[in-house]
Amino acid sequence: MKTHLRRLLMCCLLLLILPMAAFAEENELPVEWVRYGHGLPNPASVDAHGLTEEAITLEGVAYAPKLENGRVYVRLEDLAAAKLVRENGDALQTLGLAVSDLQIENGQLKAPGKEEALAQFLSTAGVGVSLNDSFTLANAGEGKLIVRIAGFAAKDSTDAAPAAGDGEVAVEAKGASHLDPYEDSTIPRPSVTTVHVYYVGATSYPVDSAAPGDNQEQSPLRRVTVSTFLIGVAYSQEDLDNGVSYYLTLDSEDPSSALSFDIRDENHTSLTPGTTYKALDAAEKSTNAAYSDTSMNVAGHSEEAGKMFPTIRLSSDPDGKDIVKNIRFENKTPEGTEFVEQGENGHTPTGNPPAGYHHDQNRDKGRATAYAPDSITTVTTNPGDPTDVVIEIRDVVYVGDLKPSAW
Repeated sequence: MKTHLRRLLMCCLLLLILPMAAFAEENELPVEWVRYGHGLPNPASVDAHGLTEEAITLEGVAYAPKLENGRVYVRLEDLAAAKLVRENGDALQTLGLAVSDLQIENGQLKAPGKEEALAQFLSTAGVGVSLNDSFTLANAGEGKLIVRIAGFAAKDSTDAAPAAGDGEVAVEAKGASHLDPYEDSTIPRPSVTTVHVYYVGATSYPVDSAAPGDNQEQSPLRRVTVSTFLIGVAYSQEDLDNGVSYYLTLDSEDPSSALSFDIRDENHTSLTPGTTYKALDAAEKSTNAAYSDTSMNVAGHSEEAGKMFPTIRLSSDPDGKDIVKNIRFENKTPEGTEFVEQGENGHTPTGNPPAGYHHDQNRDKGRATAYAPDSITTVTTNPGDPTDVVIEIRDVVYVGDLKPSAW
């Protein structure tokens, strides 16, 4: 397996609302778990389980959610409104309001023709949704599914009470110039479900020095670069206990590029780029084992002039529509002219590498000089949109006579 993976890598060179898998309660209604909070979609989307637009109710209250492509979109505010009605029946009755007078629309409780009574009710009644709260969605009184609160995500908070870690899906990236550091490494079980990306790659400028005194014209610098991306999801123990599932969609940043993929689903069926698949748990396994059981998949390219990147989409639904994380890459490796000097004896490795790089003698190979960055990968999350994540890549750079196969 190691040989196969290494060959594959060199040739082709890894929350949150998530519906958990539905299961049957004693009343046989399927249950869909949802999460809300920092970085998570609101409304949450879950399988509609046959729910139609005919006389929809949420906890018996007339309800007008978005229904699309077999999924129903439920706002946190909708659930709060439904619970407010459910928990305050006596107060409603005192004000002359019946459940049949009420409707929930876009997170707001309405009572057409009885607005004054509703305003009085809302000014005195109060209730909030909590972990494990359950709500029934029905058509004309016939229950179709139960929506249950799995947890809440709070930014920079340690006192939230979610059902999965702290409710936040993390992204972690590690980089190296060769596979060895990751081949047998193991991802520990995280406290928060985490998308893991192992990047393996480097950039080379295969220059040849001229003989002393030979002032022949030098040809333009030639660049050769290789990349491999191993991508997977390590689930938190709480997410595993709650049956949470995440879905990955791997695709090429540029559809016309030579980037290749080895993507397989849980049944070991090969998938084309852009196909959404269920992410298996990659925690507590070596990279080789995770690749073998398809909990880590691969994208990459070999010996190209330009760097090629995949896109990674983590979603909470099998259709890949409810985005939890959109992960993209940016190449921050400096240009070759910052590593190569041209003198009387032709192109030579520089003695003054660019900021953030240093000459790494331990990586020097034969006649090639190696320059290593302070950090190969850096993960940045957009503070205005927590679903938007950028992984910056800074390659180890070789200058000299070196073939990529020797990296």
